Amino acid sequence: MKRKEFLRNSGIFLGASGIANSFGNSIEQILQKEKQKKTPNLIIINLSGGIRNEDIYQGQSAMPKLLGNSKSFPLKCPSTDHKINFQHLMFGGKANNGDFNPSLFEHLNHFKQYSQKDCFSIYEGLGNQYTSALHKSKLSDDDSIFANEINSKMKVDYKLPYYLGISDCASIVSKFEHLDHILTHDFPKIINVNFSEMDVCHSNYSDYLKILNSIDLGIDVLSERVKSLPKYNDNTVILAISSLGRNSISNSIKDNNGKFGYDHNHESALYTFAAIRNLSKLNISLSPKGNVQKTYTLADIHFMICEILNIDKEVMKITASEQKSKSPVIIY
Repeated sequence: MKRKEFLRNSGIFLGASGIANSFGNSIEQILQKEKQKKTPNLIIINLSGGIRNEDIYQGQSAMPKLLGNSKSFPLKCPSTDHKINFQHLMFGGKANNGDFNPSLFEHLNHFKQYSQKDCFSIYEGLGNQYTSALHKSKLSDDDSIFANEINSKMKVDYKLPYYLGISDCASIVSKFEHLDHILTHDFPKIINVNFSEMDVCHSNYSDYLKILNSIDLGIDVLSERVKSLPKYNDNTVILAISSLGRNSISNSIKDNNGKFGYDHNHESALYTFAAIRNLSKLNISLSPKGNVQKTYTLADIHFMICEILNIDKEVMKITASEQKSKSPVIIY
C-alpha cells in the first residue's frame, strides 16, 4: 500500500481522535507538508590549497566576509598531505578493510532524486576540464571522482597559480564566472568548486593573502547571486572547507614584499576550519550549543554533507565503515 493511501485509510479508521487530531492537521495537510520538504541545493567551496588558522582567527582576518556571515568551526585533518585529506573529505575516511568508502558522488548515484546533470564540479586537476561529478563505479584515485566529462566544448582556461596571473587572482575570477554560468544555465543541485591557488603560500605569502581576499569577496558575491535566482533562493547552503592547514612557523622563502612563506609539513598544519552559510529555510545551528567547542574531522564533514542532502541514513547503510561520525551542525 502506498504511503498516501495508508495515511488516508488510517485517518478514516482512527476517526476524529486519530492522526488528524494527534498532529493538529488534516491528512491532506500532513501530506502537503511532506511534499513541501525540500533538500537544499549545496555549493561546496573546497579551499584545498590550505589556510593558516592564524590568517583567519588572529589579527586582521584574511576572509572577514566569510566569517562575519557564516557559522565557522575548527577542523583537524588526518594528514598534512593534500591528496589524503581530499580523500577523507570526499570518501568519508577508510572502511574497515582499509579501502576508502564510496565517494560522496557515488552515494548520490544510488538515489533517484539525483541524476548526473544535478552534480557539477569545477576542478583544475583534470586538465582544467568542466566535468560532471558523478561516476558509475568505485575508482580509487581521488581525481577520478570527477572523471566523467559532460561536454568537451566547455573547458575552463584557468591560469594555473604557479605560472600565470596569480597576483591578479585570474583563476579565482575564472572559477566564479563559470560557477555563475552553471547556476544560470544548468541548474544543478550540487556543485563542487576546488580552489588550490592558496598553495602559492609556500613561496609567496603576499599573493596567498590576496587570493584569500578574492575568494572571500567571491563567496559574498555568489551569495547575493544565489538570492537573486528563483531556483536557488531560500533553498541553498554554501559550505566552505579548508581541507588543509599550514604551518604556524614560516619557512625561509621571501616574496617580493619581504614576507616569508609557509609550508604544510608540521603538526600545526593539521588544524584548519570550515564555514557554513545557510541561504535556505533550514534551521542550522552549531553543535554543541554553548561555549563548548569541539574539533571535527574531514570525515565528519563528509557525513555532514550527506545530512544536509538528506541522504545520511541511507549512506550509513551503504558504507562499509563503522566510524561514528559527529556532525558540526544540528539541522532541524
